[in-house]
Order: sequence, then structure tokens, then C-alpha cells
Amino acid sequence: MTNIVITGNEEITHRIKELLKNIVNLNTDTFSKDINFEKVLWVTPLSILPLAANITKKMNENPKLNIIYPAPSGRYFESYLKSIKFPKGLDQYLFNQDSTYIPILHLNLQNKEQKNVAEIAINKYVSFLKNILKDQDFKENIENAIGYVIHEIIDNVFHHSTSQSFWILAQYWKSKKQIEICLLDEGNGFKKAYQNAETPINPKDDIEAIKYALNSTSSKQSYIDSERRYGIRTSLKLITESELNG
Repeated sequence: MTNIVITGNEEITHRIKELLKNIVNLNTDTFSKDINFEKVLWVTPLSILPLAANITKKMNENPKLNIIYPAPSGRYFESYLKSIKFPKGLDQYLFNQDSTYIPILHLNLQNKEQKNVAEIAINKYVSFLKNILKDQDFKENIENAIGYVIHEIIDNVFHHSTSQSFWILAQYWKSKKQIEICLLDEGNGFKKAYQNAETPINPKDDIEAIKYALNSTSSKQSYIDSERRYGIRTSLKLITESELNG
């Protein structure tokens, strides 16, 4: 049995460590037929979407894989996971306009036709996110900033990462006036992108590769071109140096 633990601690470093531990457990217990969520107290897009992608892959390999939900206190949690279409998600834009969350959107990017469908779905997704923010009296520049960041990430996935699929999940908490959006792909990271460039750069790890991208370490022949680096820096500033308060 694979045990998933999510404590509900809101501190970002703790959440990332918790997520990584859960992913390691999923990848280590290769012969387990049960995934146990009984120790899950609360979920956010960051804590659950990477697990959804991982579990979906395992379910495709083993259709008999079983998810154990907490009971009876966990009925709300089980209901929430079902409402966000956990784990496999939707392959098209379809959700309740009055909701404060948007279900998991799982898009196949393996051919041009599917990419066109994906781009349409993403545009509708971003429009709905902006509507949520508008209804909650967020300023217009915040709506535009979120739209820019999401489109920048998606453009990278579609044109650079070589990923075959793309995932997105969003949740708005009215009482906290917070929105969390998690986007996920399964393609090349920055390190591999630099290594595959026409003029290769060999960062020692992913952290160093990301620093290269943020610090404009590149060349005209590099996979990470000047336009892409501009998008990375702009996205970072929009998230950390504006009213997004990221």
C-alpha cells in the first residue's frame, strides 16, 4: 500500500517537500495495488495535481489500482476530489460557471489537431479565471498579469518542452482572497534544454539551469532564445513584484 500524506500546512517549502515525498512513495511502491489517502487532511492544486498525473499513469498501466479515501470524516474530501475529476481530469473545457474551482484539465498534445483543441480550451480556461478575479474586485492589471503568465507557460509547453500532455488545476478561496493555479507538463526541463542546444551548456543540475535562464545565460544558437528568456523574467516579476503577491 502506498500512503499519501498531506498535512494542510500552508507554508510553501513544507508543501513542496511533502509533495516530493509523496511522489517518491508513488514511484517506489511499484507493485502496490492500493493508494491510501486516509492521512490527507487538505488539498491544494500544488499538492494534488502532480499526484493526479502520476496516479493516472499508474492506472493506465494497472487498471485495478485502487484509491482508499478517509471515512467517515473524509467524505467531503472524497466528494471534492471527484468534483475536480481526480485523478484523470477532463480533456475539454467543461465546468460550472458559479464554482470557485476549475476541475483538472488534462490535454493530449501528441498531434497538431489535438494542440489546436488544447489551445482553445486553455483560452477559455484563462478567460474564466479572469472572470473569477473580476467578480472578486481584483484589479484589471492583476487579471491581465495572470493571463500573461499562464499563456507564457503554455507557450513553453507547446513549443519547447516536447511534452505529450499538459495538466492544469485552479482553486479560489474566497475567505482568504487567494487563488492557486498549478500547471504541469511531462517534457524537457531547463537542464535538458540547455544540453540539447546547438551551442550546448551543461548546468550541473536543474537549479543551476533555471538560474542560467533567469540570468540570461544563453546565446543566439541556444535552445533558450532571447524571447523565451524575456518571458521567463517577465513572468517572475509579475508574480513576485506586483499585486499578485506571489
